[in-house]
Amino acid sequence: DWVSQQVLPIRAKFGFGVEFMYFDPENSEFIWAASVEGDQNDFLEKQSAYDHSPERAEAGRLMPDCLVSVDTRFVESH
Repeated sequence: DWVSQQVLPIRAKFGFGVEFMYFDPENSEFIWAASVEGDQNDFLEKQSAYDHSPERAEAGRLMPDCLVSVDTRFVESH
């Protein structure tokens, strides 16, 4: 699928790991946790590099017509 074949390899190239992925078909939601080594600023720097990369642009071009919105939140483990 698009996430496994397009998004995850690019995310890995930019230093992201995936903690979990779930699909909620009842609400048409894809929920996942991406992680990086470091703090929130490190995440935001890597996210910016990822967002502005040609690889991300190409993955976006291939994206299925199902993404309506993105909700990014930061959490900490205790």
